[in-house]
Amino acid sequence: MKINHSYFIILFLFFFSTLTASTINLKMKGDSISGFYVDVYYGNIPVSTQQNSGELNLMVENEDYSIREYIHTWKATTAIQSGNSITLSGVAKLLKLETDLHISVIYEIVNKQVVEKRIELLQTNLSLLYYSVNTSLKLNDSPSRFWSFDNANNKGGVAHESYPAAGYMIGDSLAVGLLTDAGNRNLWTRNIRRRPSAGGVGFRAIQEICDANLYQIASQQDRKEGNNFVKLTFGELSDFNHPKEKNEYKTPDINDWKSYNGATVTLDKGVYCVKGNKATSDMSGFRLPYHLPDGFYTLRFKHRSASPVSLRLFKNGGITANDVQGFHYQTNIPSSVTQWTEQEETVFLANTEDGETNLLIAASNLKIGESYQLEIKDLEVIQSVASGQAYHQLRAGVQNTKRTFIFVAPSKPTLHDVRLASQVYLADGLRFKGSTEEKCLFSCYQMLMWITSANNFTALSVPSINYAPDMYNRDSFWSQMGIYNKESSEGIFNAWAATQNEAGTIGTIITPSMGSKELKGNDATLEFLWFALVNKRQYGTPPPMDKITKAFNYILNEIDADGDGICSARFVLGQNDCVEYPNRTSHLSVNQGMLAVTLRVAQELGMPVKNDYIEKANAAYRAFYDKKRGYLIDNKAYPYVITFNSLLPEFVSLWLFNEPILTSEMVNNTLDKVPTHNGYSPLIFHVKDTYFTMENKPFSPNLFWENGIYYNAGSWMREEICGYVSGLKHGWKPAEKRIKDRLKAEITLNPDEPFSHEFLPYDTTVPNCWWPSTRVFSWNVFVLKALEVAGMRKEQIEI
Repeated sequence: MKINHSYFIILFLFFFSTLTASTINLKMKGDSISGFYVDVYYGNIPVSTQQNSGELNLMVENEDYSIREYIHTWKATTAIQSGNSITLSGVAKLLKLETDLHISVIYEIVNKQVVEKRIELLQTNLSLLYYSVNTSLKLNDSPSRFWSFDNANNKGGVAHESYPAAGYMIGDSLAVGLLTDAGNRNLWTRNIRRRPSAGGVGFRAIQEICDANLYQIASQQDRKEGNNFVKLTFGELSDFNHPKEKNEYKTPDINDWKSYNGATVTLDKGVYCVKGNKATSDMSGFRLPYHLPDGFYTLRFKHRSASPVSLRLFKNGGITANDVQGFHYQTNIPSSVTQWTEQEETVFLANTEDGETNLLIAASNLKIGESYQLEIKDLEVIQSVASGQAYHQLRAGVQNTKRTFIFVAPSKPTLHDVRLASQVYLADGLRFKGSTEEKCLFSCYQMLMWITSANNFTALSVPSINYAPDMYNRDSFWSQMGIYNKESSEGIFNAWAATQNEAGTIGTIITPSMGSKELKGNDATLEFLWFALVNKRQYGTPPPMDKITKAFNYILNEIDADGDGICSARFVLGQNDCVEYPNRTSHLSVNQGMLAVTLRVAQELGMPVKNDYIEKANAAYRAFYDKKRGYLIDNKAYPYVITFNSLLPEFVSLWLFNEPILTSEMVNNTLDKVPTHNGYSPLIFHVKDTYFTMENKPFSPNLFWENGIYYNAGSWMREEICGYVSGLKHGWKPAEKRIKDRLKAEITLNPDEPFSHEFLPYDTTVPNCWWPSTRVFSWNVFVLKALEVAGMRKEQIEI
């Protein structure tokens, strides 16, 4: 039989053209007896139905958690359709609590691809209720596959990834996704860990985890039963201090242990002896295969070794950084040759997808060629199954709202497509206007805005899932400056104000479930003043003058004690903070510029700063320009180094005061020396060789990175574009093209990673140059403000 290929091509083109011409639409179904609900369609294709699952499920508890009631598969008793929206409403009678809960679900079409689903809750009978609510996408027919942000073919379970988003594919050409509003508004967090106490190594899982099951995807068994869902759950607290059960996992048979970098293992009287005659790597040991479901685990064992010990949890058979599931920083744990060291670690595992998890226990910090031995005994792996409870508060007479978004769009079943769609359509749902690149920066920021904990709904602006749960002063400042949100900007400023010590210093880090005493003479206290000025100008927020005065006095005492306008500091007052100066230095141009700008800010805030003092600092900043070399010297100790850091104070002056400090010759000649390829450039580089060597690196002795990685000529978007905007203001002709090219490179350089990064590798031929830790970064959202300063973007409404 001859196959007519033309027929199939025509059929495919017809189907594809139908998809691209389709739009998202809503169909109200049900009645007042069985209940109203809404199904979502794309053209004539059903993409989500609530017929069996209802619009939501609720768990409601009273204040002492003695009474719990459930509302399952809720549907409405009334429904009103008006234009592009449908409002479902009803009253749930909570008989045990003697409370009426008013529920509304509003569907509103945003554009051709996006619909907003808003849940509104109200009660007036109890002073306080706690609740947890979930809503889902569901399909009667089996999707071709399910996806999450970091997995284009997710097998099911808890999805805890670099960006919260999940959905499914209908065929191989239509993506359906479920998205959430930011955590500080929908009241969720992605935090699963805390910093260790003094002397500890690596993060520990926290014992009470909010939103552990924020995103859940139908398991293989669910799918066999026709339960094809992607679920969002808000307000659920998993209590591992009081687990409802514990499950211990048997140590795998020694024959199933997998050697890691050539180690051998023997078992004698309950002691496993891992050793090697010649180390081939700095870490050698064994990987133990377990079948661990998603959940909370305690690992205990005793070890004895001349070398420190390192731990990792790898997904399936993987051994790269991309495959690490837990114990990311449990490295070089002290051990002893003579005595047994007791080790206990906790970890929250997600994304196991019912597969294998490999526990690596290894001797580390080894020298190539040396022999090593690591003894292990009394190994335990114990799962704690949480007692769940509600933690979102529903106070009498106060409406609570949860905003979610459903998108449907033509798409290939690839990481690139689902990742890009998850960002672009979230921005659309939040009514953000901008280019694709701008939408990605905006959405990455939104998904890194969390609450602090179940007992503290203060906004927490984290740099990325890798740096979580820490909120860094510098990162949160630049993130807040990139958007317009009075509540979060004031809240985060106040959180930093609360860290001020008696000397006036502002903290560097705020981290849940653990204190931080990192208060030092870095840029945190300077940017605290900038933060106050912007809030005053933008939102009319009165600065706390007592704290402003203390902070300003600290700055002068710390970096210009003699008042001569020359900055003398112990730290880099900017991004390239990979070296410290215990005996102080005045060799850094960025430091000098930061002092100059801060003096001007302080003057506007009402501090007694004279103009001639500001001009002394300005002149000293300009003095870093070397006319013979033709560029701004970054560090007088390393005159061959050029950085975008040096130009940041100039940008800040242009942003905050619309006035330059440097001359056009200084700015433009420096930018002329910046190398570029594929539309992006290094943050810091050698003027002749681009990359640094061990011999000429301008870093601390213990720090070094391969070519194009991190601060060895890696490309950092925020500072690079700020430098180009400075050039634009000074008439540097390539500026606008460089800005556009750099925006594009951020989401196109790696086809699988169309999102904001901590940095881009400048040499993509270096093995493993795409660090998983750089994924989905917050502070690049400041580029939106930089584009406004450049006149390349209109101001955005408050979101």
